[in-house]
Amino acid sequence: MNLTAWLGAAGVALALLIQPALANDLGRGNAEYRRGHYTAALNLIKPLAQRGDPFAQFSLGVMYDDGRGMAQNYGLALKWYRRAAENGLADAQYAAGMSYAAGRGMKQDVVRAYVWLNLAAAGGYPDAERARDQEESELSRAEAVRAQAIAADWLRKYPGHLICGMRGCIHPRWLGKPAWTPFDTLNN
Repeated sequence: MNLTAWLGAAGVALALLIQPALANDLGRGNAEYRRGHYTAALNLIKPLAQRGDPFAQFSLGVMYDDGRGMAQNYGLALKWYRRAAENGLADAQYAAGMSYAAGRGMKQDVVRAYVWLNLAAAGGYPDAERARDQEESELSRAEAVRAQAIAADWLRKYPGHLICGMRGCIHPRWLGKPAWTPFDTLNN
């Protein structure tokens, strides 16, 4: 086995060993959040988010969005939603799209809203198609073509999708928790 293959295999093995511990911290962090222990939740979730866990990134975005555990900051909420969305989490793609649609945390941007909502719909997020179609009605033909091309390009580069499903994610109060179907939760 060459060195590159060996290092790749070692990296996968290490990730498999670390992942359950990280998932456990995220589960504990989300549980602390639900109990109203926001500082404890932040202390568990933020390091995971900074290390690139998309579920933790989404949770940190929710905490900034709702203003629990820190000052409410829609701009930082969107930053963390975008990071999780870029990692393929459909829940975060939906939250980012709805933030752009509402101008929550930045100036309203219908093209970006459409792109993220289109990606969330491709990932199976329950309300994304309806929201995407609503945003599409506000786009010019040229904007719609551009937004569809951006989303298609993104899907070619990053075809995988993650969903919260049975992961017990927390969701922002203003968007609520999605109604995942039993089939969706099996794919998570």
